[in-house]
Amino acid sequence: MTRSRLLVSFASITVCLVIAGAVAARAFPMESVRSNLVVQGGPGAGIVGGVTAGIPGGELGGVAGGVIGGVPAAAGSRIYRVGGDVSSPKVVSKVDPEYTKEARDAKIEGTVVVQTEIHPDGRAHNTHVLRSLDPGLDHNAMDAISQWQFEPGKKDGQPVAVQATIEVNYKLN
Repeated sequence: MTRSRLLVSFASITVCLVIAGAVAARAFPMESVRSNLVVQGGPGAGIVGGVTAGIPGGELGGVAGGVIGGVPAAAGSRIYRVGGDVSSPKVVSKVDPEYTKEARDAKIEGTVVVQTEIHPDGRAHNTHVLRSLDPGLDHNAMDAISQWQFEPGKKDGQPVAVQATIEVNYKLN
């Protein structure tokens, strides 16, 4: 094989690989999911109120804005808002929710807003959707948040349950 024929063959293979990569990128778009913890409250915020009962087992699927893993609250327990002597919970580890095939095919993008309580065990409880985007994406957002680990909020140095709002942003790239 001559040197020029070898170079032409190499260039042809490279062009074919670039075209195949472009077709694959167009057929399987990249997606990103970003989550932001937005803790409600601020100076002057105080106790939101006691929770006397949760939803045992919760609702998993079929109900937009349903509750995953509702947990009954202990008698006399309180859910605090951040502010004054109540510190904000912090995300220690998180799992990003996934796009559903249906949402990806429909090119749905936007934000699911979820309200939850971060309990002293560092987990999200009594989670529900405040602003829906798509039933499948809503479910995936709540399911992922249920797997997150938090450093709980504190009052007077002791872990307490704190109300939080989490924004999950779905975007196709």
